[in-house]
Amino acid sequence: MEYINEDFLKDIFITKKAMRRSSDNKVESPILFKSLVIFGVPGSGKTSIANYIAREATKYYGINNVNARYVSNGEIGFLIRFGIEKKLVNILFIDNLTLVKVRPETLQSYFKIRHHHVLEGLEKGYVLSIVAIHRFHSSPLEVRTIMDGLIVLDSTMNPYDRTVLNNFVGSEVVNYFDSLASKKQEDPELKSLAYYKSKSIEGWIKIPLVKQKYMKYVFE
Repeated sequence: MEYINEDFLKDIFITKKAMRRSSDNKVESPILFKSLVIFGVPGSGKTSIANYIAREATKYYGINNVNARYVSNGEIGFLIRFGIEKKLVNILFIDNLTLVKVRPETLQSYFKIRHHHVLEGLEKGYVLSIVAIHRFHSSPLEVRTIMDGLIVLDSTMNPYDRTVLNNFVGSEVVNYFDSLASKKQEDPELKSLAYYKSKSIEGWIKIPLVKQKYMKYVFE
């Protein structure tokens, strides 16, 4: 199996050159924004992927240029109020947004976070949102409609979610995840497999184990 880890990282990390081009636009905010969704059952490794992305971001942009914060159980309000720092790159991870009721105005504020007052005055910047869910039908619709990329960790037997996954990544990928379900207990390496789909690329990625904690809780 071929992996597209390098292309995956290029797809989600905006270059500083692209940021400079954005800063020349005097009408819009110079802060760019992308949204990723991670789909997988509880314990499938969604937090590990977010931590891996944060680690790679520190390599790509420089550790002093990256702020990586997370909240659990849909505490979006805390992330909006306390998670942003005046840095080149902000990575915001919302863990477990499934079955959580979020006020519409809070969601609206979150997806407009590139206009956050803390970022005012920056000539360029990038906010990467990562949202983890284990059901589509019990998650805010905005999460799915605004996303720029989807990372899938396993399949599901829920008819609605299975239909959504088939529409996004195709039945062949979903069926392959089905075939891995029983094998993951015998071969832990299979738990590191994920499938990525965006407007420009798609393919399998392998998530390495990252022992150091790069994502910090919003109040740390």
